[in-house]
Amino acid sequence: DGLLREAFESEPWASEAEAVVRALGRLMRVDQRLPPRQRIEETEIVCCLNAPFDPESPGRPGETWYLISARWFEKWSDIAASSNGKSPELPSIDNSSLVDSAGYLRIGLCERADYRVITRGAWRALHAWYGGPGPILSRHVIEIDGRRELEMYPLRLHVSRTDRHGNELLLER
Repeated sequence: DGLLREAFESEPWASEAEAVVRALGRLMRVDQRLPPRQRIEETEIVCCLNAPFDPESPGRPGETWYLISARWFEKWSDIAASSNGKSPELPSIDNSSLVDSAGYLRIGLCERADYRVITRGAWRALHAWYGGPGPILSRHVIEIDGRRELEMYPLRLHVSRTDRHGNELLLER
């Protein structure tokens, strides 16, 4: 006759089934870009997916963290904490204040004042629901001389072909 909730409540694993269903629902909301119906649910999802960032112990080498504008994140936190409804609406995530005109992370930024460091899961959720012009600022944990740190300014190389006067040559196809 189909699957009825009452039929499963007597099963030994039933106490964990509701938590599994809730977790799957949260994953679906992120993967399908479906905003939660209430801000409290949105906050719960982001909190479950996020973890506090500790610069002294940033994680395993290769682990990825994301930088997000502190101004936007604080606005989201305030609105999410103060209302269950969907108003007021938040603008899309804009990290442009964190980068220079070439798209590189600005020098002299301060964690918490200018940006927050969030997990990949929290970034995926917020970006799925709010989108944004970016840029997406992912950063990896690296190990240097036995010390782990978040690589804020990764090496970027620009390789080009030049003529004998140093003028860059364009590639031809």
